[in-house]
Amino acid sequence: MQRKFDVNFKLSVVQMYLKHDEELHVIAERMGIHPSVILDWVKLYQYHGEAGLKTRSSHAKYETAFKEKVKAEIRKKASINSLSMKYHISPSTVKRWKVECGMAEEKIISDS
Repeated sequence: MQRKFDVNFKLSVVQMYLKHDEELHVIAERMGIHPSVILDWVKLYQYHGEAGLKTRSSHAKYETAFKEKVKAEIRKKASINSLSMKYHISPSTVKRWKVECGMAEEKIISDS
């Protein structure tokens, strides 16, 4: 089950990490969060400031120009995670746009 955290909580965790007073795993254990979640918050904060820590709408509407800008980077082989962070959109949205670009990753079928 995915927990929701408010912006103030995320910001306080990010600031703890950026102060370098404690190691990542210590902060994660104390706050009850996986270390990778903290690192994702830090990246979002570094890209977008406090606004990057706000929960994204799962039903967001995107302008055509914005979507085409992201698709152009998809075509240049930018990673799903990097685009998700850079543009503050969900990885599933980037994956869907990748499919729309005709760049879906093929599933490997085993004969065994």
